[in-house]
Amino acid sequence: MAEGVGGYLKDPTDLAEATKGVEFYGEPGNRRILGTQDEPGSISALIDVARDTWNQLENRNISATYADIVDPTFIEQS
Repeated sequence: MAEGVGGYLKDPTDLAEATKGVEFYGEPGNRRILGTQDEPGSISALIDVARDTWNQLENRNISATYADIVDPTFIEQS
């Protein structure tokens, strides 16, 4: 895992400390946050806010939506 984060956490103790606050979500959490194609999860609102904020602050016209960014098919199969 240390290699996956750039190799700077080679000491297992450092890696354990750095990941203390990490929460791994199972199906219920993934379904709540990511949702499904029919019922987008809470991340949908975050995507809208991020897109609208970036458009406003950077004077852009980005049209990315939940459907463009999230592929919840792995949740729907479980």
